[in-house]
Amino acid sequence: MARKGNPSDLSSVSKFQVCRRARCQGSKQWILLFGLVIGVFLVQGSLPLSGVVYAQDDSGEDAHTFAKIEIPEPVFDFGTVAQGAKVSHDFTIRNVGTGELLLQKIVASCGCTATSSSDQKIAPGAEATVSAVFDTDGFSGEKIKTVRLYTNDPRQVSYLLTLRGTIEPEVKVEPKRVYLGEVTQGDDVSSTVRISVRDGSSITLGDYQTRSSGILVKQIESSAKSKSFVVSLSPDVKTGELRDRIVVDLKGGTQKTLNIPIYAAVQGPVRLVPRALTFGVIEGLAPIVRTVRLENDSLQMLEIKDLSIDHPAITVTHKVLKPGKRFEIQVSLDPSKVTSDVRTSLDVFTNAVDSENEKLSLSVYGVLPPK
Repeated sequence: MARKGNPSDLSSVSKFQVCRRARCQGSKQWILLFGLVIGVFLVQGSLPLSGVVYAQDDSGEDAHTFAKIEIPEPVFDFGTVAQGAKVSHDFTIRNVGTGELLLQKIVASCGCTATSSSDQKIAPGAEATVSAVFDTDGFSGEKIKTVRLYTNDPRQVSYLLTLRGTIEPEVKVEPKRVYLGEVTQGDDVSSTVRISVRDGSSITLGDYQTRSSGILVKQIESSAKSKSFVVSLSPDVKTGELRDRIVVDLKGGTQKTLNIPIYAAVQGPVRLVPRALTFGVIEGLAPIVRTVRLENDSLQMLEIKDLSIDHPAITVTHKVLKPGKRFEIQVSLDPSKVTSDVRTSLDVFTNAVDSENEKLSLSVYGVLPPK
């Protein structure tokens, strides 16, 4: 039988339904209110938007602005200039952003490049210049000099400005250095050197000299603006490394002398090839083997009497390739016996009558891998 009761007495189900409807209406009101507040904040700029960069003005207030640097020509090619000329160029710096662009720091690649700015602050839509001066005195050939510019552009905090070109020297030397290479006493080796002064230069060429009796210099052309030499080794040049130079006096300029280096590695008729032996990086367990040749171009017939090397991990043997003239020396290293980098020498004793060839020495190297 159905239950009868007071109409004002709601069942538990009816009460739940009424409360649910009330809560839904309240939630909708809160959602509408929250959306209204967010909209106001966005209009006034109180909340950050994605992609906007903020900068702070002098008053300390945040603004929706940022600086943006633009340099139409960041590379200046000055072409070919005479040595000693001062190359200058003004780079145009533009601010295509909406905030003030600050030129915070200017750093040159070396002391030969001076820089200055026409304005340290660039307003939006304005431009300024950065001047670079390159003093080419003492430089020659193709050169590149750079200036790095630091700004408050958040997208590019630094920018590279470049000066490049070719510097024609006051005095041109071909070749700049004489390299005669590895030679044997008595070999007929030579090199021709030509010196010329640039047209329009006040410099003139004076006397020349060398500092070693092992070098022969024959002048084949001489004038105030040009000279030519043939450089060769004297017949009695000593064995070993020869380092010398031709010094030419200069007049009428800031540079007083011109130096032309000369290098040769002179070997006697009896020699070890190569002049030094390396095992490189010493790794693994298998023996590492290197070979050295003893070559004899003297009139005497040679024999190897003894081989000596002061290292417990290295053994040496030899065999005759051509009696009295050519020998092969085998140098073997056992990696398991190496506890530190190898720095030693191999001594080869012969039956030569002269003391210079009676004992021949060769440097031996090897390094352990880093731990």
